[in-house]
Amino acid sequence: MNKKSFYEEKLLWRLQRNKLSSSDKLVFTGLHDSIKQHLLEYAGIETIPVIVFWNGKELWTFISGLEVVSMHSGLVHRIHLDDINKKIKVPSLVKQGKESKMTFNYLDLGDEGIRVWAPEGKEMFVLMNLLQMFPLLNNQIT
Repeated sequence: MNKKSFYEEKLLWRLQRNKLSSSDKLVFTGLHDSIKQHLLEYAGIETIPVIVFWNGKELWTFISGLEVVSMHSGLVHRIHLDDINKKIKVPSLVKQGKESKMTFNYLDLGDEGIRVWAPEGKEMFVLMNLLQMFPLLNNQIT
């Protein structure tokens, strides 16, 4: 088994363990064909998305067996899974208004702080949980 396949299986296994009621809606194979086609334009040649957080053509993130790719702020941001190095930060939050809740939709990944988007709430924590496991196996498989 190669690293890409191993990571794909591990992502799906970890997603199932999160027991999120909407987890089936996050799996690429279950998405509408028009969404799949759009995301495949941004996927690498050797890999396809496995897990997807979707809010429209200009706001989404997917995880493949090799990398995380995120569209937000009009740009595509990507980082290889092994480059995350278990470094996940929540960007500084700004509280607005006397009674506003503090919410966040972004995570900064790896040494370079590559920013990725996900819906706030449970799905954000699912994304964090999935990404915390990388890298796996200390590069023992290729």
